[in-house]
Amino acid sequence: MTQEPIPDEDDLRLNRVGASYELQFAVHLRDKGMEQAISMGAWLVASLLALNGGGALAVLNTVDRLAQPTVPASIFIAGIMFALVNAAGIQWSGYAQLKPMSEMIGYWITVADDGVRTAAFEDQLKAKVRPLIIRGKLASAAGWISALLFLAGCVCFATNFEPTRVKNNSMAGAAHDEAVPVHKDH
Repeated sequence: MTQEPIPDEDDLRLNRVGASYELQFAVHLRDKGMEQAISMGAWLVASLLALNGGGALAVLNTVDRLAQPTVPASIFIAGIMFALVNAAGIQWSGYAQLKPMSEMIGYWITVADDGVRTAAFEDQLKAKVRPLIIRGKLASAAGWISALLFLAGCVCFATNFEPTRVKNNSMAGAAHDEAVPVHKDH
């Protein structure tokens, strides 16, 4: 392992100035960025659960008119499951980022004080964050899959209705609608 060169006074001063900006950014990212990401994630998960849950309820409400109700219902239920995976991934990702974020803030406080940067520590910090970014992308992918399953469920639901026609019967002055299957030989 090679030893880092000892910085001169100008380098130390520049490091201190740069560290103060990095520190401000890291604190802002921790406070506002994480808050916004969690808030947006909660909104996204709630929307995905509502969409897929509504699709599943629509299937239940029209089960007698569908040729194969289990197909769209299964797609919507899979969408709910992927939305829950997305929620767990967002929550895990937020908590997992707290430790490296705290280490980064502590590091930049030290550099802002003494001006000495340590490339090896910065590389270790980047190495800790890299897998978290990949895992965050996997959580995001689960959200996209949930949204695509909702769309697929809608298409399957819409194309799964048995052909019917509405027949109007009058009984004692009241109109009653009755669904009658349409046969292709008529």
